[in-house]
Amino acid sequence: TIIFQINATSYDPIINGHIIYDLINSSDYFYINQQTGIIRLKKYLLSTIMNFTLLIKAFEYDINLTDYTNLFITIINDDNIYFNFNNNNNNNINCSIEENKIIGTNICTIGFDSNDFIYELIDHMNYFHIYKNNGTIINNKIFDYEIDQHEYNISIIVKDRENQVERFFFFFFSNLH
Repeated sequence: TIIFQINATSYDPIINGHIIYDLINSSDYFYINQQTGIIRLKKYLLSTIMNFTLLIKAFEYDINLTDYTNLFITIINDDNIYFNFNNNNNNNINCSIEENKIIGTNICTIGFDSNDFIYELIDHMNYFHIYKNNGTIINNKIFDYEIDQHEYNISIIVKDRENQVERFFFFFFSNLH
């Protein structure tokens, strides 16, 4: 996989202006083509590794002219499916809970089991709780259809290390007959 290409230039004529590139560090994961400056990935990167700083040396062939530069690389998790909508094609999901269900009843699961993602819930009334590892939402109170409101809007934030995605969800609960 091509990551980047670095380009050093020389004002010498083409015969004397040949640049050679060398990767000084992170050679376990990256390779640099000495003639083109193209940096490639050598092997699979673990999702726990977030950032690399590569030190690259460029020198002019047969001449003692050398320069160094730092290249900062941030790894973005390619597993960008944060929410499990069960084929729901919009950004909203409807979850329901029947009235009089005990505290801790599973309402729905909006995420996936993942070591990369952390699910958080913004619920100012503290009526709901979310399991951080998979996005399972449970109730923190017993709802009564005749007393409580019928629709609740809460925000779910998913953090993927430094990245975060925010989605809004609507929760409904129905009356038992």
